[in-house]
Amino acid sequence: MYNIILIFYLLLNLLNNFYKICFLCVKKMLDLSSQKEIKNDIKKNKTNFWTEEEDKILKEKAKEFNYKNWNSIAKYIKGKSSIQCSARYRRIRPGLIKGPWKKDTFSL
Repeated sequence: MYNIILIFYLLLNLLNNFYKICFLCVKKMLDLSSQKEIKNDIKKNKTNFWTEEEDKILKEKAKEFNYKNWNSIAKYIKGKSSIQCSARYRRIRPGLIKGPWKKDTFSL
C-alpha cells in the first residue's frame, strides 16, 4: 500500500512540474511575441518623421520621468524606441539655441 501512495505522490509531483514548465514556456512565448510586435512597429516607423504631437508627448514624459528613464518614456510614443526618444529629445530640448554662433560664445 505504501508503494502505491509513493508512486501516486511522485506522479502528482511530475504532473505539477510539467504544468509549471508549460506555463513558463507559454509565458515566454507571449513575451517574445509582444517584443517582436514592438520591434516590427519600430521597423515600420523608421522612415516616418516625428510629429508635433509626438514631440509634445516626448517633452512632457521626459520631464515627468526626470529625463532619465527612456524605456518608460518610449512606451508612450508608439513605434519609437528608447534610443530614438533620447536622440530626439537632445535635438528638441527646451533651451537649445539654434542658429549661427555668436562672437561672445568663443570668449573665455
